[in-house]
Order: sequence, then structure tokens, then C-alpha cells
Amino acid sequence: MTASQRAIWLDLVAVSPGGLFCRVDAAAFESYVVLLDLQREQLRLVNGDAALLKKDAREEYKRLAVLLRQWQNDFGFNPIARLRVQTVPEPPQGRTDPRKADPLLRFLGGGAA
Repeated sequence: MTASQRAIWLDLVAVSPGGLFCRVDAAAFESYVVLLDLQREQLRLVNGDAALLKKDAREEYKRLAVLLRQWQNDFGFNPIARLRVQTVPEPPQGRTDPRKADPLLRFLGGGAA
């Protein structure tokens, strides 16, 4: 993962509700992060000075937007999709949270797969 992809990953995890992701979501979430980073790179090209690249970058930006929209629906990253997304509740007081023992689950913020 590049530094920009890792920053996107951390930002998304920080704003996502706890329990949204589980171990099985890691590859899909990584794909979403990579696509989002690619889309942001296309936006930088569109906003840059190279007029020749702008048209191609705009087309690629639009193509990536369609792909990202599906992931956003799957992960509940838009208002309508949030209505159907369920999260894993925190364990009751005094019970051990399995996410604390598993670094991947803790990083993803989710529960068991």
C-alpha cells in the first residue's frame, strides 16, 4: 500500500462505525481504497496544467466513480445505503472484546466474519 492509500484507509476506518467491517471484508475494503486513491490521482490530473491529459483523466475519473459508487453502497458510505447496513454491537461490560486480541479486526474495526 502506498502512503496515500494508507492515509485513505485510516481516514475511512476512523469515520466508519465500529463493527462495520469484519475480517472477510479486508480485500474488498482494500480494493475500494485503491480505487479511491486512483480517482483522486485522476482529479489531480484534471486540475493540473496538462490540457492533453485532462480529457483522458476526466473519462477515467468518471469510470472510477461508477465503480466506487457500488463499493460505497456495499459499505454504507452514502445516506441511503446506511439504512440497510448493520454493525456488530460492542460486547457487554466485563466481557472480552475479540477485536482487542486480533490486530486485523482491531484495524478494520469489525467483528467476526
